[in-house]
Amino acid sequence: MIIIERRIEMKKFKFLSIVAVVFLFCGIINVNAATVDSERATETGEYFVGSEGTNVSVTKEEDGTFAVKLTGDAIQDIFIYDGEEVVLDLNGYTLTNFTASCEALKVFNGGKVTIIDSSEAGTGTITHKEGSTYGPITNAGTMIIEGGNFKTTQSFYVVRNENDLTINGGTFTTASSDTSLVGNIVDAEAAGATPTTFINNGEFTSNSSTFKNNANSKVVINGGAFTSNNAYAVDNWADAEITGGTFTSVTNSAVRFKNDGTTDSATLKITGGTMESAEDKLDIVAEEALKENMTITGGTFSSDISSYLPSDYELQVDDEGNLVVIEKTEEVPTEPVTPETPEDPEADIENPDTGDHFFAYTFMALVAMTGMAIVTFKSRKSHS
Repeated sequence: MIIIERRIEMKKFKFLSIVAVVFLFCGIINVNAATVDSERATETGEYFVGSEGTNVSVTKEEDGTFAVKLTGDAIQDIFIYDGEEVVLDLNGYTLTNFTASCEALKVFNGGKVTIIDSSEAGTGTITHKEGSTYGPITNAGTMIIEGGNFKTTQSFYVVRNENDLTINGGTFTTASSDTSLVGNIVDAEAAGATPTTFINNGEFTSNSSTFKNNANSKVVINGGAFTSNNAYAVDNWADAEITGGTFTSVTNSAVRFKNDGTTDSATLKITGGTMESAEDKLDIVAEEALKENMTITGGTFSSDISSYLPSDYELQVDDEGNLVVIEKTEEVPTEPVTPETPEDPEADIENPDTGDHFFAYTFMALVAMTGMAIVTFKSRKSHS
């Protein structure tokens, strides 16, 4: 009995220890996670991002939005909640997460942030510390990135998008060899939203894929430079549209189109952009069953992707030796021309024997002969 009771006590001790650790861990999260709004911080038991010593200044504008500006390198976890709209100015400094189990910046569903870097040097950065269990940024609301540097050396997306993301500029890098750089992914926190990313500009460099479009997501790429060293510049598992930009894979194909069977829609549409792949790789690699879901009507390529083109489009070599997709020109059949019978060069010249001049001359001759006859008659009469 004593042994059994001791075992029960030991189990209770272990359980209480675990509870204590969890409570302590959650307490650390609650204490160190920084909200933008001081009222929200009070409600959630977290501290205000603009508290003294955080190297962040916060101004609440008349319209209710928040202007958040780094005044030095900041080590903290910034949360933007439902109903909060923030303009975050990195101002040349670095934002790093404080808590290993939190992002440096997280936007919840209903929240919105616009990230800028007003520094002349353009050195503003968002990253996370070694040993973190989340990436630097998670967006479950609305995020617009105008500039800044976003980087990680760990196996996480540097930007994980679960809702609405627009990238108009910035530099994105990762040293990870097994996780993509930026990605769309469905998550319950975004309340059933379809993760959608629009990329208009920016530089994206990764050892793995630079952009991963996971199942039931959408990406539209209008510009930017995407370079993958060992994987794909774009790895599409759902709906992707490419209208511009440069897409380079050093050792692989520039674009992969795949469907794991869990997505409701999987399409790939390319109307522009420049693809550059390894010498022995096609610019686009796709499963045979997905070819009918591809539409390629433009773009510049480094390999022969003509088997993916619609029947009315073809590849043409431009002056620089690149393969360019163009619409086929219809050859109008030439109808045989029946040569005209050469006209008689004298056809327009009237025959004086049959023309109007003949009758005129005849009439004049008759008049002359009549005149002469009259003269002769009178002469004869005068002599008679």
